[in-house]
Amino acid sequence: MSDNDERILNKLDAIEAHMSSIDITLAKQEVSLSEHMKRSDALEELVATVQEKEIEPLKTSLNQLKGAYKFIIFISVLAGIAAAIAKVLGN
Repeated sequence: MSDNDERILNKLDAIEAHMSSIDITLAKQEVSLSEHMKRSDALEELVATVQEKEIEPLKTSLNQLKGAYKFIIFISVLAGIAAAIAKVLGN
């Protein structure tokens, strides 16, 4: 075998070793990705639960408060109009 052939074989061996290292890294990343996906799914379920149990009731309460504020404003406007009419009719 010539020196050039031997250098090529050495390079091929180095490439093969590097590819084996890549395969190991890929397998580790696949496991890591699987664990990450499980955690992500669990967090999505938790967010949905929090949304349903805690945020929705707050939205309902907020809408009730908005309605109460609008009613108070309406009553205040009516009282202002009534006071203005009373003042005009009183003079």
